[in-house]
Amino acid sequence: MNRKQKTGLVLSFVLFLLLLNKPLIAIPNAIKGGLPNVMIYLLIVWLVIIITMIIFSLKSSKTDD
Repeated sequence: MNRKQKTGLVLSFVLFLLLLNKPLIAIPNAIKGGLPNVMIYLLIVWLVIIITMIIFSLKSSKTDD
């Protein structure tokens, strides 16, 4: 893993840490369509975290070969 990838991982960690903090989770506080917006927000953030980690993993495996 090179320096650019490590920097990207650290930046994504900080971004996701901020996205999962209490003030930002409290913003979508209404209920829309029977499902709380907080649940939709958490699901989207969770999916973005997984996709980001898959992308970093694939890039890392390409550079290791």
